Amino acid sequence: DGIRDIGVTGVQTCALPICRLEPGLRRLEPRLEGGALLRVPLLLHRGHLLPPLLVLIAERLKAALLSSHRRQLRLDVAQLLEHQLDRARDEAEVVRLQRKLGLIKGTRLGSTDEAVRSWTEILKRNPNDVEALRALRQIYRDAGRWEELVATLRKLIPLQDDTEGVKQIRFELAEIFFEHLGQKEEAIESAKRVLDVEPHTAAELMALEELLVNCGAYGEAVRVMNYRSEEHTSE
Repeated sequence: DGIRDIGVTGVQTCALPICRLEPGLRRLEPRLEGGALLRVPLLLHRGHLLPPLLVLIAERLKAALLSSHRRQLRLDVAQLLEHQLDRARDEAEVVRLQRKLGLIKGTRLGSTDEAVRSWTEILKRNPNDVEALRALRQIYRDAGRWEELVATLRKLIPLQDDTEGVKQIRFELAEIFFEHLGQKEEAIESAKRVLDVEPHTAAELMALEELLVNCGAYGEAVRVMNYRSEEHTSE
């Protein structure tokens, strides 16, 4: 009773009470919440309906196996790239393989140290490689490696295409110095350098003023307020 065939072989649905799983998976205790019923998919095995808990376990197991399979494929690709890298002699080919390794190990496999090594190898050949520096910038930020992030950001400043990029990096440096390294003087100096790069939006100036106030640099904060009142802003 209460079972509805939805037209998919081996799959049916049934109206069941919303359940709460007890800690340690010891038992499943039915719980009605406001009289509501939960309509959940049920699987058929040899003509018998499988309980919702078994369906959930089967779905989780399938997802875990797929995730494990994808990871193994990425590991295989990384090993193949490393093998090709050992045999590569052309400079451009070496850099190309290092880029792929950095992306796979950092983005796909989460191997932070190995990804750092791959990008660092590229920088040994070309210290101004923007892609490698940007990749390290993200890796260091995600890992909370603030000192290394500061060093990377400083290398990126002269490689920016426009003043907007310079401002963003200097403001990022100011935030890192204040929020993560506790270096107020460095934070204030970086914030002051942001103000030196025009033009500014009203939002930028407000964020800069707030940062300076938090650092206790009230004189510099007043300078920003005066700057705002003089309308040195762009839309």
